[in-house]
Amino acid sequence: MIPLSDGAGEVTEVGPGVIRVKPGDKVAGIFMQDWLEGPVDDLKANSALGGSIDGMMAEKVCLKSDGLVHYPGHLNSGRSRGAPCAAVTAWHALFRSGGFKTW
Repeated sequence: MIPLSDGAGEVTEVGPGVIRVKPGDKVAGIFMQDWLEGPVDDLKANSALGGSIDGMMAEKVCLKSDGLVHYPGHLNSGRSRGAPCAAVTAWHALFRSGGFKTW
């Protein structure tokens, strides 16, 4: 098992039919690769990087294109690698535990 959920870098290759990302794109992996919407369930929870599936402590990783987010151009990979996990943690604190509502 490869540990760690946080990581960012540059796309080096894409598979056939992938149009969401391209080589050279600066991206970070999302914490749960299959949690793209809706409530978390067992299937989504079992896609946690560094938990149920291999994580980011590697020179190269292979992730689903939907499991990547582009990071802002003004940030480098060092500042971007923790954003997906931190963002989910902040969202959970505000909207699940804190009672905030969306419009």
